[in-house]
Amino acid sequence: DLLKQLSSGLYFLQKEKNIAHRDIKPENVLIFKNMTQNRFKYGEYLYKLCDFGEAKDYGAMRSRKNKTLRGTELYMSPALYNGLLHDATYVNHDAYKSDVFSLGCCMIIAANLDFDIITEIRELKEQVKIENFLKQKMSPKYSDKFIDIVLKMINFNQKERIDFIQLEEIIESMF
Repeated sequence: DLLKQLSSGLYFLQKEKNIAHRDIKPENVLIFKNMTQNRFKYGEYLYKLCDFGEAKDYGAMRSRKNKTLRGTELYMSPALYNGLLHDATYVNHDAYKSDVFSLGCCMIIAANLDFDIITEIRELKEQVKIENFLKQKMSPKYSDKFIDIVLKMINFNQKERIDFIQLEEIIESMF
């Protein structure tokens, strides 16, 4: 439910409004008890993303590339994190795919209740090692489908990482 609800909202922001959040992290996710008639559709809880202080409208831009360095270090995409390590003011990256990476980190933390796992993943750097590590950490508790989605979200290669439009398509086809 958490992944479906947050990705659905971020899909809408990307596809319909051309907005990237640029600071997705657990602290920016609000959780509400679902007191509506739609409990069957949405589950027991409703999840909402907040704090749009770093959000940016990319509607006027031909490309969805962004150069500003924004976000919270632990959840930054590899491009942004490397820029931070090298004191870069600007980093060329796809803001939507950077947001997907951040949401993927949030899913890993929510699934494992462990913040250190993100640091461990970042140190592995190679996608094959990351896949093996994540499957080892999550396989006993979570489905292969969920793990595969998360791996697509945290792919260190930005070109291979999915955006919210692709994520929405994957979720719709799987669930």
